[in-house]
Amino acid sequence: MKVVAPVRARSVVDIEVSGEDVEALRADVVALTPVGHQLVQVRGRGRVDGLLVGTASFRSVVVEMLEAEGPDYSAALARLMDLAGTERTVLSVRVA
Repeated sequence: MKVVAPVRARSVVDIEVSGEDVEALRADVVALTPVGHQLVQVRGRGRVDGLLVGTASFRSVVVEMLEAEGPDYSAALARLMDLAGTERTVLSVRVA
């Protein structure tokens, strides 16, 4: 049996952001968004020297497909999970 699954990197990129107000903070987040990533959250830490400061977290939007085979679904799924490892998230699984 063969299974296929889209996977995405599990890593998160954290970037320090700041701005005079919420709009400026938001503009900083947009300007600093890494290519191929999407914003997950912004954690505010308050004001420092009159600026709003926080940490913006981004995750990759790059998705790749993995395939695995085994004598049955359980074996194929176990093989797929081994291929994905701990560095990638399996988004869904389907039988091919």
